[in-house]
Amino acid sequence: MGATDWYAAAGDFMRETYLDFAFTRGTVQEVAFLISLLKLKAGDRILDVGCGPGRHSLEFARHGIRAVGVDVSGGFVEVARRRAVDEGLDATFLVQDATALHFEAEFDAAVSLCEGAFGICGGEDVLLAGVHRALKPGGRLVVTVLHALHEVANAGFDPTRCVTTETATLRSPQGEVREMELSTRSYTSPELDRMFSAAGFTVEAVHGCAVGAFACRPLRVDDFEVMVVART
Repeated sequence: MGATDWYAAAGDFMRETYLDFAFTRGTVQEVAFLISLLKLKAGDRILDVGCGPGRHSLEFARHGIRAVGVDVSGGFVEVARRRAVDEGLDATFLVQDATALHFEAEFDAAVSLCEGAFGICGGEDVLLAGVHRALKPGGRLVVTVLHALHEVANAGFDPTRCVTTETATLRSPQGEVREMELSTRSYTSPELDRMFSAAGFTVEAVHGCAVGAFACRPLRVDDFEVMVVART
């Protein structure tokens, strides 16, 4: 499978059952924190890169922020579109590879959360360049990714690539069960700083990150995720 093939296959299989995972239950807190951090207001536009079934985009839209979510899984995008229509929310969802973004200075902010694209699709330099183009001057980006120093202790961690490979049990909306191998890249803070800088971003802060408890706090060795806050 290619860099995004396994993820698209997993999303197309799981669809809305992805939202049964415990780590998805902190969406309201996460979005409230991001709105405050990014100083977003009703009418602003945000790009959600690797949006999955749209949980963050939809929550932004509930606050009046116009969201555009992109994801390589057509199944995830269908779920997100249906939920937006059902709630009458101003959120648009596109089936698109995160390394092929076509936007030009359209967004006030962007996010890529919970390994939604960054660390999964490969081509992070191309992804960051595309997001940089998509943002207005002074636009800000928040990314959360796996923390390599935490992942070192994971039995599935490959230290030569900083990739963790695990077998997960996935369920479809029809109740079918499937075992699938998932691979996710992890990063150190200095590596992320270099990558963002090379794409033209100024890194404003690096935080430790926990799902459902987003906060501005120092990164610790035992943090599962790293949060990067950057500006064009």
